[in-house]
Amino acid sequence: MGVNGTVKVIEWMGLPNGGKTEISGIIERELTRLGKSVRSIQDQIKDAPVEGIVERNLWAISKIKKLIIEAREHTPDLIIVERGAGAIFASLDAFLKLEGFLTDREQRKAASLAKDEAFLLRKYTGFFILIEVDSGVAMDREVGQTTPGTIINPDFLNALTKSYNRLKKELAKSRVMLVDGNVDHRTESYQRCNDRILQKLLRLMPPGITDRE
Repeated sequence: MGVNGTVKVIEWMGLPNGGKTEISGIIERELTRLGKSVRSIQDQIKDAPVEGIVERNLWAISKIKKLIIEAREHTPDLIIVERGAGAIFASLDAFLKLEGFLTDREQRKAASLAKDEAFLLRKYTGFFILIEVDSGVAMDREVGQTTPGTIINPDFLNALTKSYNRLKKELAKSRVMLVDGNVDHRTESYQRCNDRILQKLLRLMPPGITDRE
């Protein structure tokens, strides 16, 4: 088990339909198979009360903080957050850049929340995995074989893409792993991508952990 205070927290970020949920699940199962203790925090924003854009993000960031603190108490080897502070930061930044999308009051609240997000990134998260996909994939992708992808507003998609690019530049390169989300999930390339992520995360874990196979 990880030692409290040294537990690594990683976040998955990226545009819709890049495969965050699927890859995160694969990696979590493989780490568990290798004897690692993993705590997973699922995407909170999709479960947030529908009260408005900024309010949903406020709710989600509060919930993520609480869940990370609770997860640390169990001293796992790794905490995986699907669409955590980094993703919310990019989302808020995108909304702020869209002219006329938010009211003046929402603009002020979003700007204030962005500062809170930046603090959370520095305090809690040790590493980020950014899944990059083409805009066409993000707009409409068939995930797996049966589940249709989610259609989102093209204007927001463009703003969100730019926000992720800004976030990528702000974060230290040593704290970010870029993943090609355009890879077909049925190919060997996809498996090699997952293996690369797995090896990176194993290296991130605290020293002195013995795998139990």
